[in-house]
Amino acid sequence: MDRHTWMYKISRATQENIDGVEKFIQCAEENLKKKKEHGKEDRITCPCHDCYNLKKYSSVATIREHLFRRGFMAGYTKWIWHGEGIHSEKTRTSDGNRRSNEDSMPTNKEDDAENDKINEMIEDVEDLLVHQPKILENLVDDSKKLLKVINPMTLDKLQADIIETLCEFEIFLCILKAYVRNRRLPEASIVEGYSIEETIEFCTDYLASVDPVGIPRSRHEGRLEGQGTLGHKMISHSTEICERAHLFVLQHMTEVNHYLQEHRGLIRQMHPSKSGKWITNEHNRTFVKWFKDRVMSQYSESPTTISNTLKWLAYGPDIPVTSYEGYDVNGYTFYTQCQDNKSTVQNSGVCVEASSTEFDRGKSITSRDIKKSYYGVIEEIWELDYKDFKVTLFRCKWFDDGRGVRVDESGFTLVDFSRFGHVDDPFIFATQVNQHAGVLYISRTRRSFSGTISFF
Repeated sequence: MDRHTWMYKISRATQENIDGVEKFIQCAEENLKKKKEHGKEDRITCPCHDCYNLKKYSSVATIREHLFRRGFMAGYTKWIWHGEGIHSEKTRTSDGNRRSNEDSMPTNKEDDAENDKINEMIEDVEDLLVHQPKILENLVDDSKKLLKVINPMTLDKLQADIIETLCEFEIFLCILKAYVRNRRLPEASIVEGYSIEETIEFCTDYLASVDPVGIPRSRHEGRLEGQGTLGHKMISHSTEICERAHLFVLQHMTEVNHYLQEHRGLIRQMHPSKSGKWITNEHNRTFVKWFKDRVMSQYSESPTTISNTLKWLAYGPDIPVTSYEGYDVNGYTFYTQCQDNKSTVQNSGVCVEASSTEFDRGKSITSRDIKKSYYGVIEEIWELDYKDFKVTLFRCKWFDDGRGVRVDESGFTLVDFSRFGHVDDPFIFATQVNQHAGVLYISRTRRSFSGTISFF
């Protein structure tokens, strides 16, 4: 079976095609081995339908897979890129094969006659060189004389440059063909596609050296965890109010939870007849001192059982206290009420959803936990320094959630400035508060509401 038939006429799954591909692989490997000996090439070009002898691979398995899956490129019956000469014995067809091809393909008799003459001339030259080797020696001598005129290394380099230029030209033509979207006007499609690509590359190179505008940076970036912004100063308060702030921190620390339960249990055990409200008040009054003594005694007995957090909590915060007039946290900006009076916007209002313990009237023993919203204004912003860490608290003035807060028919929450509550619990963590939309702050006289109404 001739080469053209198994390469293009029959199925690639037949044994003839498989054997032919293996013969091609063998020929390509032999050619690669010769090139490696001369230090010219270390890869093989792939003649498949897609690579088109433009891509090179170092793995023979890759080329074999391409040929089985895609087949050979059109017209590549002479393997000139893989070590086979134009008039190699491997590509010559016998008279019988030529006759079979004449039935399937139209040929030009004049071209066939010229090819036959050329082949006869080549065969005559080969016979002459075999039987008269002196002629070959004379040709070699003549070629050595030509070395004084033309450097063969220069000719090899020119040949390599020409081949490389032709390959680059073919690749560029493939790129231009990819621009064609309208086969009726291929030239216009190529011009349009090439112009668009050049424009995009120019814009990309130009914009690479320009500072991008990007998304505007938030004024709260880097402050989500909390940061003081205005009015930094050191303040001193009474021991009672400082201990109340310290007690609030202790009541909300996970590591202190079992100490809270232990202290409350001791008070209940010592005063079994007292009501729940009295026990809570006594617990709040004496816990700070008891906690410090308890932790210090445990630390003296076994220092490894007490963490640094517990140790510094037992020591208490530094006095005086760091204070701010403005504070950014959780993406919000908060001002104290004093700073709000200097501003055109209102940022001192806070809203907190929390659980609290309430006792039934007349039955101080019965209590229940309820969850609701509390509204207030910030009076001071404290930053308690425990050496190893810092805790920020808002000291607030809370409004009476019973009589001072109501919701109107439009769904707005109305807060009365003149009614306050929860005086004994003024502190809240800065990370727990938020600014609530749809709340109106109002002040009320005896007969009617008056004053400035503002949103926050």
